[in-house]
Amino acid sequence: MSAALIAFAFIISDSFRTQTQTSARVSVGDAAVVVQDGRRANSTEGALDDSLLNRVSALDGVSSVRGAHWDMLWLDLPKQLSAVGAQVAVQDVPALTKFTTLSSGRLPTATGEVAID
Repeated sequence: MSAALIAFAFIISDSFRTQTQTSARVSVGDAAVVVQDGRRANSTEGALDDSLLNRVSALDGVSSVRGAHWDMLWLDLPKQLSAVGAQVAVQDVPALTKFTTLSSGRLPTATGEVAID
């Protein structure tokens, strides 16, 4: 019985590790460094400065750099749904790669459009 429990724990641990690595690979892509900006979604500041990304990519040992932005939005739900507490993670529009694919539809192209996952 204990051998089965140990084997089960190894299988679950390996599955969790594999899923975590896959998730990180999807998030980072092929970039050696990911620079994330600290602006909020409702900020009037511009996006990441390309000169910063160029300076980081010029560092020794850095093969590629990618800028990223994400934030949390809290949905303004009706009073009846206030217990739900819905938050949505939002990100910039990604480039389509082997890790980022569309099951249907298209990526947002105009201001105010969103893609729902």
